[in-house]
Amino acid sequence: MNRTLTLLLFSAGVVATLTVFILKFMSLKDYRNTIALYEKTEALIQMVQAVEKSTLDLETGQRGYVLTQNEQFLKPYLDANDAIEKEFEALEKNAPDTLKVRPEYQALSQLVRQKMEISENVINQVRVGKLSAAIALVKSGEGRNVMDQLRNAVEKVITNERARVLALKNESEIKAERNQMWQALGTGMAFLLIIVAFAMTEYEGRQRRKLEKQLVEARNEALQASHMKSNFLANMSHEIRTPMNGILGMTEVLLDQNPESGIKKKIQIIRESALNLLSLINGILDLSKIESGKLELEESYFEPRKLVQEVINTVDYSAKSKGLELHASVSEQTPAAFSGDVLRLRQILINLLGNAIKFSSHGTVSLTLNSFRSDLSRTMLQIQVQDQGVGMDEATLKKIFSPFEQADKSTTRKFGGTGLGLSITKQLVELMNGKIEVESHPDKGSTFWVTLPLEAINVMPENQRPSESQNYASSQMPLKILVAEDNMTNQEVVKVMLNRLGHKFDIVNNGKEALEKTISTTYDIILMDCHMPVMDGYESSQKITARFPQWCQGPAVIAVTANAIRGDKEACMEAGMCDYLSKPLTLAELDEKLALWSRRLKYAATQVVDPKAMENLRQINPDLAEDLMKQILQAWGKDAPVYILAMIEAQKNGDLKDLADRAHYLKSSCVNAGLRALGQLCSEIEKQARAGTTDELRYLLLQLRSEYKMACTHLWRSEMLAVPQQGISS
Repeated sequence: MNRTLTLLLFSAGVVATLTVFILKFMSLKDYRNTIALYEKTEALIQMVQAVEKSTLDLETGQRGYVLTQNEQFLKPYLDANDAIEKEFEALEKNAPDTLKVRPEYQALSQLVRQKMEISENVINQVRVGKLSAAIALVKSGEGRNVMDQLRNAVEKVITNERARVLALKNESEIKAERNQMWQALGTGMAFLLIIVAFAMTEYEGRQRRKLEKQLVEARNEALQASHMKSNFLANMSHEIRTPMNGILGMTEVLLDQNPESGIKKKIQIIRESALNLLSLINGILDLSKIESGKLELEESYFEPRKLVQEVINTVDYSAKSKGLELHASVSEQTPAAFSGDVLRLRQILINLLGNAIKFSSHGTVSLTLNSFRSDLSRTMLQIQVQDQGVGMDEATLKKIFSPFEQADKSTTRKFGGTGLGLSITKQLVELMNGKIEVESHPDKGSTFWVTLPLEAINVMPENQRPSESQNYASSQMPLKILVAEDNMTNQEVVKVMLNRLGHKFDIVNNGKEALEKTISTTYDIILMDCHMPVMDGYESSQKITARFPQWCQGPAVIAVTANAIRGDKEACMEAGMCDYLSKPLTLAELDEKLALWSRRLKYAATQVVDPKAMENLRQINPDLAEDLMKQILQAWGKDAPVYILAMIEAQKNGDLKDLADRAHYLKSSCVNAGLRALGQLCSEIEKQARAGTTDELRYLLLQLRSEYKMACTHLWRSEMLAVPQQGISS
């Protein structure tokens, strides 16, 4: 309201100022017109007076000739005769119409013509020798009488024209005075309006500054609330995941022991309930990460057919318990492998299938994977999940992707759930640059389509994964592992799991004991809990990694914690830990991490070493591909530590240009060497450095250090790279 009123006042002030300007312009125009009229009238008067003077010259020439009979005395007469014609022509051209209709003006021409005729008659009488007749004409007084009338007519013309100009001048002055009054009034009004508008603007400015201050305070309160929410999520995650680790860990161990069917069913129910609770926790945390922009995608190669089978195995029990048929198929044209975030893709599939199973009481739930080339020549993975469940109407379809939304209150009571699944699924799909669509009709079921742009390869290299006959990857080479964990239940869980995997291990109760153990014993991997008495996992990890001159050569310290948010991951990496395991642990997740960080296991993860790099070299020269790759990797092994140290130093000094340039060089080197994750990370560091986003760079460089150690681990154990004499110091 104030802003509108201020604008109106300013507008009125502008209108008043413009009006003053127009009035001033009109006054000036009237003044100029008056001056022009005055000058024109004076010029006209001079023309009339010139006619009068020429007529007098006419008479003077005539009298001189009569007295002398000398033709030389006729010159004034002849000149005046010629001049009168021109003067009358100019007068006729310049005289206004108002003057031309007046009798005194019309009399001028007649009197001058009459005088010219009298003079011409006198001169002709002299020329024919009738001097006495000529003198008699002069003495008759006719010529003098005409001249007197002419003078009177000229006087009237001059008087009337000057009176007319004076009247116009007086009228102009009155108008000018009236305009000046309006100008003064308009100027005063404009000044007043502008003063009032300025005062209101100043008032509005004070109100705005007050509001901005309130907004800053509200923003700070919101940030504080967000920080409190993050702390709450971290604490909730930690407090719930710790007992969940014991529940899920023990149920998995019990199921692995093949109990009799009655007990097995009860254990499965316990496990299903625990997984549902864990799913709820993960959903809330994922939503929080997505909303804060801190959810990170991890690239790795995966086999779609194997992924589909894993997902079907996961939801098979839920489907069968409701009497549903579960079908899955992958089209023949779908490539053997894709590159993408397989964890998030699995989450999308499970969310969609779980939703379909939850809202179906009969019929079939089907999952179909297909692949096609887009208009941009990209490989698109298309996922279709179809059910014959309750379906949805148009109103429901508009809100199903909103968080905490379900069809209505009865949906929650009847089917359960939080309404987070589809919201998270949609945001994950969009984060992967894909799109999700749905078609549904009440009581006829629903069909969801997800389309994702992914990089594809035709063959999944065998040396990138363990053989199908091997149940657990890390068991191929039993490892020596140190476990630092203060919770007795968690100790028991990890003990059973490591025994099942066939590894040797020691368990300690706090970080101080872990540090002492590493001094006397060499370990392949350390599983470190973050929150322990005496010395926590962060301090212990710092002191353990500090014992090794080259940071990349120390044992891999893997954080095992119930906290599952980015801030804790950053703190872990800053402390020298190189990876992250979130409680509750599963046997498969633990096995995968151990296999990933083992230097003695002949197993390379595709998210670290890109199989396409070697494939490209083989296309160039099959015989020299391996030798060429070794040369590329040797060059990378010399350059990488130097450049990473320089990048860390550039970040400390605030030299973002140098940081970006070095990241660009290292990115190219990593791509040539097939180190895809490291190359992608360098690309992101370059992007953030050139954009000047310093807050993100510190975290990215911590990741870079961890990824460098991962790359070295895989290259050393595949004997593609010799262990260097120098590296990145801790």
